[in-house]
Amino acid sequence: MYEPDSDLLAGWLTVEQAARAYGLSERTIRRRIHAGDVRAGHLTVKGQREWRIEPPSTPTRPDVAPSPSDGPSVPPSAPGTALIAIADVDRLLAPILSERDRLLQQVDTLQTARLADALALGQVQGQLAAVQAELARAVSPPPVDNAPRRRRWWHR
Repeated sequence: MYEPDSDLLAGWLTVEQAARAYGLSERTIRRRIHAGDVRAGHLTVKGQREWRIEPPSTPTRPDVAPSPSDGPSVPPSAPGTALIAIADVDRLLAPILSERDRLLQQVDTLQTARLADALALGQVQGQLAAVQAELARAVSPPPVDNAPRRRRWWHR
C-alpha cells in the first residue's frame, strides 16, 4: 500500500489527478488508499507530505464527461470494481442466510425458555418469602415490654 521510494512516487499521480484518472471522487480515492485497495505512498513536496497514487494501467479520458444515463463512471481497471454475477452472489449468500435464519429461530427458542424460567423463579421467590416470614413468626416469641412505666406528671 505505502511505497517509500520517492523516485518511484515522482511519476505517480496526486489525489486530484488520480480521481480524474480513475473516474472517482477524491474522497473515494482517499478511502481506497486507507483500505489498501490502491498502491500509494507519501511524497514530501515543499515541506508537506502528499499522497501519490499509482496511475491506472488503462487510463480513462478525463476530458470526456460521462453522461448521467451511463451510471457511475468506474473504469474496469479501478481497484475494487470486480463484477460478480447475481447468481454467484445468491449462491454465496444462501448458506449465510440459512445460518442466520437458524440462529434467529434458536434465539427465539432460548428467549421463550428464559421467560418461562423467569416466571418460575418469581413464583419460587414469592413462596420463599412467605415461608421465611412464617418461620420468623414461629421462632421468635412476642416482644415483652420490661421497661419501667413512668408516671405521668399529673399522677404524681
